[in-house]
Amino acid sequence: MNITTLFGFIQPANYIPMGGWTIGNEMVFYLFTPAILFIYDKKTIYGNLLLMITCIIGLYFAFFLLNPNDSLANQWSIYVNPFNNLFCFILGIAIFYNFNKIKINKIMNLSLLLISFILFLFYDYKNQIDIVSGWNRIIFVFIITVWIFSFFKMKVEKTSMVSKMFETFGMATYGVYILHPIFRSILLKANELLKLNFPYIAVCIVAVFITILGATISYYYFELKISNWGKKIVKGIIK
Repeated sequence: MNITTLFGFIQPANYIPMGGWTIGNEMVFYLFTPAILFIYDKKTIYGNLLLMITCIIGLYFAFFLLNPNDSLANQWSIYVNPFNNLFCFILGIAIFYNFNKIKINKIMNLSLLLISFILFLFYDYKNQIDIVSGWNRIIFVFIITVWIFSFFKMKVEKTSMVSKMFETFGMATYGVYILHPIFRSILLKANELLKLNFPYIAVCIVAVFITILGATISYYYFELKISNWGKKIVKGIIK
């Protein structure tokens, strides 16, 4: 089920790679994407109504299904349910449809980014369950939404080296996501077996660079080719 990503539809908590539950969630979201885009294309207000419905479902999870007095680990299968996070996916689409043509002052935009980052950094919570349940769920989602909105409205010179660097990194995101625990584990094991005695933080820093390099190579020499093959197959079917 992991190979086909069907676990996301049937057993969202039955994933193999670390953090793989989000990929299962996304496969469910991608199934709904054509319908979501169709609704937003018809009328933005219809799409926003759909967003409100999914937000209500998200609130039901946050306030009724997830128990703030129990650990997140004990409620993990509830949290990774795609319908608990569907509103976050639609929220990203809503940002585009509602604010794509709206201009925002550069200083105001950077201020929003800075304020949201500071709030995210210093917002206090006791346990992991606090992040995803109750009012904290709403606050954290709001902070991240402002953060994403700010990046969305940020004007970056597309021909600059910084832009190309971040674009490449963005393309390799899936590889980074899947490969980082593997590279970290290998380096930690090598550090132990070879008795190198490098500090944990040093091993992690090296793992970061190796992960980015490995993910970039994986994208251009593996993922991109498969993606292009998939596009050719789809075009052939459509014709």
